Amino acid sequence: MADYVDARLNPVVGPGPGPVSTSHASLHDRLFVADLHADTLMWRRDLLERGRWGHVDVPRLRQGGINLQVFTVVTQTPPERHSHAPGIENEHCVSSSSTNMTGLLSVVQGRPLETWGNLRSRALYQARRLDEAVLRSLRSGETELLPVRHVDDLRRLVRLHAEGRDVLGAVLGLEGANWIGGAEFSEAQVRAEVRALYNAGFRTFALTHRFDNSLSGSSEGCDRYGLTPQGAAALDEAQDLGMVIDLAHVSSRSLQDILRLRLLRRPPIVSHTGVQASCTGPCHRGRNLADDELVAIARLGGVIGIGFWPEAVGSGGTSAILASFARAAAVLTSAGLSPWRHLAFGSDYDGAVEVPFDATGMPGLTQALVQGAGGTAAAMPPEALPLVAGANVCRVMALSLPGGGMQAAEDICLRLR
Repeated sequence: MADYVDARLNPVVGPGPGPVSTSHASLHDRLFVADLHADTLMWRRDLLERGRWGHVDVPRLRQGGINLQVFTVVTQTPPERHSHAPGIENEHCVSSSSTNMTGLLSVVQGRPLETWGNLRSRALYQARRLDEAVLRSLRSGETELLPVRHVDDLRRLVRLHAEGRDVLGAVLGLEGANWIGGAEFSEAQVRAEVRALYNAGFRTFALTHRFDNSLSGSSEGCDRYGLTPQGAAALDEAQDLGMVIDLAHVSSRSLQDILRLRLLRRPPIVSHTGVQASCTGPCHRGRNLADDELVAIARLGGVIGIGFWPEAVGSGGTSAILASFARAAAVLTSAGLSPWRHLAFGSDYDGAVEVPFDATGMPGLTQALVQGAGGTAAAMPPEALPLVAGANVCRVMALSLPGGGMQAAEDICLRLR
């Protein structure tokens, strides 16, 4: 049953990028490639074994030439959108009282009893799954799965990539701190919970997922309020510890609060999103970034991961992804910014979404970006490709991770450009 659900909810539905030429495959192999968002730890598949369904595992990531993957942890998901956000025409919303399908999935998958109803236990269990895969990879003698938790880990990953070694960097990220905060939490307790996540290996931190919670309104929530004082405390603690702040899923009001209060001390990411201005059905506008939000994040030095799934980019498969990159670049250019320093890949692989290709298809995306898509999207400039492929992600990680900073970002990531 669990495998059936996985296969049904994580399909590959074209049109994909098509055959890859030898020259473009070689170009892709030379790149340092990073993806900011995959929810693979939510599913029962073995991370080290090639799967027959879904989008991501270590063999497919390496076949696709991906060098750094952010594995995000999900603890709460709704069955479907079923309510309407007040005052937002034609936009659905996710009620906080919706059935938590991730909890049901934990039951169906036979996961430990404490994960069935406890979001915190569910998050820490998924973190342990990654730890266990890391240890087994070291014993296997095959691809090394390298946890990236300190800037020195990132430095080693980039060096091993340059040497042609078979290694995959793994960053653990949280998609929604949905159990943290509320009337029973003091600020000290909020900060302690964030520290517990850090100690468990988490290095990206997103306040919310698809539900409004005690830290922040969500872009898909039914209230969509702004940042709460507990959310501000959580952001402060996460940055103190060396976690990258992920603004995916926060409400527009919350993002405005974060910017107005100048709460971000280092560049954030938006790990997976689309662009509202180019969003046509089945794309959901409220889930994606408005033009002024794109510009505001870029002006902070942030990096925006363009998603691969229809609710982010619309129908059209690979061409829709290219069109979203082109639209984001045009918006940033019109604001006087260098667009390619602020864009990246944010697939949302294994996020209960359909995508036009799994991780093995990334060389085809490189080829498509280089060639363009006719009237839909122009070719990406050659100097932009290394930035979007991975150098931008390297930079924000090197700036925020423990031990990091401007000098580390220059030393480690400049060679990738």
